[in-house]
Amino acid sequence: MAVAVVARAGRLALEDPVLAQAAVQVQVQVGLVEEEDSQEEALVEAGSYTFNPDSIKSLIQNIESKTSLEVVAKVVKQSDDYPAVFPRLSLFLFFSAFLALSIFGLHYFLNTLAVVSILIICLLVSFLLSKVSLFKLAFILSQESSEEVRQKALESFFEHNLHSVKTGSILVFFSLLERKVEIIYNHQVEEKSSPEDWSKIISNISSHLKSKNINTALESAFLDVETLLKEDFPPHQSRKNALSDEVIVE
Repeated sequence: MAVAVVARAGRLALEDPVLAQAAVQVQVQVGLVEEEDSQEEALVEAGSYTFNPDSIKSLIQNIESKTSLEVVAKVVKQSDDYPAVFPRLSLFLFFSAFLALSIFGLHYFLNTLAVVSILIICLLVSFLLSKVSLFKLAFILSQESSEEVRQKALESFFEHNLHSVKTGSILVFFSLLERKVEIIYNHQVEEKSSPEDWSKIISNISSHLKSKNINTALESAFLDVETLLKEDFPPHQSRKNALSDEVIVE
């Protein structure tokens, strides 16, 4: 479209300079719209979070160019289906309904059919609400979510072959529903760092995630990782990139 406008402007310049100028202005506006569209397409939305996959890829390539580390970033919507949420929510609604009826003195009028009807309604409503992130999160135990995120991160570490890397390997794992971050690393990295170091890095990531921008959190995390490990994992000229630098989204 822009090329056609340029050609048209060239012909108009010989006929009418005013029309030619208008055609050039149209071309500029078209170019601006296309540029805005490309920027919008670069951003990926995951729940209430946003991130730019190309930018994250650049961050990974940057830290891998300055160290001998293999780094993978993975973003998942949730670490588990949490099937226990449905019965918990059902019981909560069922007893809440009876409590409400008792407060208004209506429980004396309940019969078997009414109780069964209330139970069925509570089950149906619970089934629908258990699919909503806000309600699901409210009925997940804190320890339960921490264990599931940790387990999913460990599975991902092996799934994406970070365990087979001969040098240091690190997985930065985001689970958005639980709003938790896990960092899994191999024994080479473990030997050169302490749990306290990683606790500080995860805490820093979590504070940056308040802005709902994963890129900002990763940029801070990779800077901390580089500062922590660059002396123990210097870059090698013969190093080959064993794993993809693309952010993994599930």
